[in-house]
Amino acid sequence: MSEKKRRKWTGSEKLRIVLTCLQRGVEVSEVCRREGINPAMYYAWKKKLLASASQIFDEKPKKQDAERERREREMSRMKDVIAEITAENLELKKRKSFCGRGLPSGCWTTAVFSA
Repeated sequence: MSEKKRRKWTGSEKLRIVLTCLQRGVEVSEVCRREGINPAMYYAWKKKLLASASQIFDEKPKKQDAERERREREMSRMKDVIAEITAENLELKKRKSFCGRGLPSGCWTTAVFSA
């Protein structure tokens, strides 16, 4: 008795078979026989396809929404950090330009800048 090796079907192959069987005038048993699958397997694939088909038309999948929100929060936080660093940089540049003109109050001495 010869044993057949179990075949692993890809998603695109399953979709092709289900769509072929959904065409008008096509016999499911004939397609299953030609493809070498059990009709019960076909009906399981069809059920799974039809059950998940509505998700394609949903506005936004929930998992992607959560990931997008996380990215937006992270981007907002990074923009805030950049704005803060830029403001600090401008303040330091102002102090440096003032320090060269008679050392007003709040300026560092030249000893601080020398290494």
